[in-house]
Amino acid sequence: NEDILNELANEYAYALRIKLGDRVLGPDKPVIKRIQNLYQKRILLKIEINASLSSLKEMLNQVHTQVLSDSSFRYAIVQYDVDPV
Repeated sequence: NEDILNELANEYAYALRIKLGDRVLGPDKPVIKRIQNLYQKRILLKIEINASLSSLKEMLNQVHTQVLSDSSFRYAIVQYDVDPV
């Protein structure tokens, strides 16, 4: 459902902004908004080259667990792309 996706994306971006501030861009609609009956959104993180990837990964896991604990998002699929085009 696109409405649930919009709510999830907004909550995810908000939780990330608490941790990363203005380095969070989005959520944004990609050019193709639905693939194989799945809606998608994009949130872009601007991370410094010398940033600790292990602490970033831990923070993303915490946000993921926190946001997806809401039962209305139980069917959501979140994917991370470390090198977006």
